[in-house]
Formats: sequence, C-alpha cells, structure tokens
Amino acid sequence: MNHLIRLLTTGFVGTPYLCIALSENGYHCTAEKLLLQETYPSWLYSIKKGATTIWEHWDGIKEDGSFWSDDMNSFNHYAYGAIGDWMYRYVAGLDIDEKESAYKRIRINPRMSAK
Repeated sequence: MNHLIRLLTTGFVGTPYLCIALSENGYHCTAEKLLLQETYPSWLYSIKKGATTIWEHWDGIKEDGSFWSDDMNSFNHYAYGAIGDWMYRYVAGLDIDEKESAYKRIRINPRMSAK
C-alpha cells in the first residue's frame, strides 16, 4: 500500500477531489483503500492517535507522541476533512437525481466493496 501514501500530497486544494477523481476513473477500490489506510498520512492515522476532529497536519501528533509543532498545530481543521463529500456520494451512494429540480428525487447507489 506504499503507493497510496504518495497520493496524499494533494494539499488543501486537491484533497477534496482526490477520491472523487479516483472513483470516476475506474479506481474506486483504490479510493476506498486510501480512506481506510491507517498509516501516516491518512484520515485514520489521526483517529488511531485519539482524534475526534480533523487535524491541520496529517502528523499533528507524530508516531513518537511529539507534536508536529508546538506553536502551530490545529486539531480542529476542515481542509483534510474534505473526504465527506466523496463518502456520501460514492460510498453511501446518496446523490441528487440531475433530471429533477432540487431534491425532489435522490439517487441511492452505494459502492463500498465487500472486504
């Protein structure tokens, strides 16, 4: 899974679109593996370190327990939390039906692979 680690260098601008782009281009299973990755850098790395919010840095708390920075280290930061849109639309499969206005009709098409 080392190839997944390099994917998370997208920064604030690219992170919201990374898993969407993977899913829309035939790499949905790779996007799922990325979501479920527990090693740094990943969303589950911080959860394994006790996080209940999204951190400013993937390694806000390092493996050895030290902080990324004593001066600048937000533990409540939205940017990396941008995975939510992909989770709702592609994993849970909840999305609008573009043939209807507003939310008169929704589409339900979950895509989580059986593991």
